[in-house]
Amino acid sequence: MQDEKSEPARRSWSRSQGCHSSTQHSTGVQITKIGGGITNVLLKVAAPKGAGIDSAIVRVFGDNTEMYIDREREIQVLLRLNQAGFGAQASL
Repeated sequence: MQDEKSEPARRSWSRSQGCHSSTQHSTGVQITKIGGGITNVLLKVAAPKGAGIDSAIVRVFGDNTEMYIDREREIQVLLRLNQAGFGAQASL
């Protein structure tokens, strides 16, 4: 049985949401959805100002993407790139 949203519909949904949508929680934490991903959702999580904590990017894998993307291998590659100085500091 096919998912309610076809693959083209999913892609258009992710693009139609715009680059950024943001939510401020009562704790002062701000979560911003970063658009443009095809198989992932990226969220920027920022602590309240003055908390002394850096922002973090959280990556949420899409449904069933492990069927065509080797996530373990992807993480290994990203960590190697990070160790070589590419991208922000990685925390798993």
